[in-house]
Amino acid sequence: MLVPIDQLSKLKDKKDKLKSRLFMRKCEDLVFQKLDSNPDDKKPKGIFSLKKCKFCLQLFTVKQYKWMSCPNQIPNIDAHGKAKTQHQEDPDFKLNLFVQFMRKLGLTW
Repeated sequence: MLVPIDQLSKLKDKKDKLKSRLFMRKCEDLVFQKLDSNPDDKKPKGIFSLKKCKFCLQLFTVKQYKWMSCPNQIPNIDAHGKAKTQHQEDPDFKLNLFVQFMRKLGLTW
């Protein structure tokens, strides 16, 4: 996208005809951004790609997976002796369907 996110936030749009659409497009670009350039891969694998936990149903990104804990998961003991609970990715979660559902609800950014 041509407009950086910091300049987009400074944009003045009294009736919000353009700014919310630009933010939505920028968010979609971040979510569907590819880590690798394999065109045959159908699943988005971007840094900001959203996943859903199959235990607590929370949404999380690949980066958040490392530090977020799942309240409904059984704790495991890591190599340092600390109890750790991590989200488990729901294999049935389809990001495209989720985005379409959010658009149908008419949620604004």
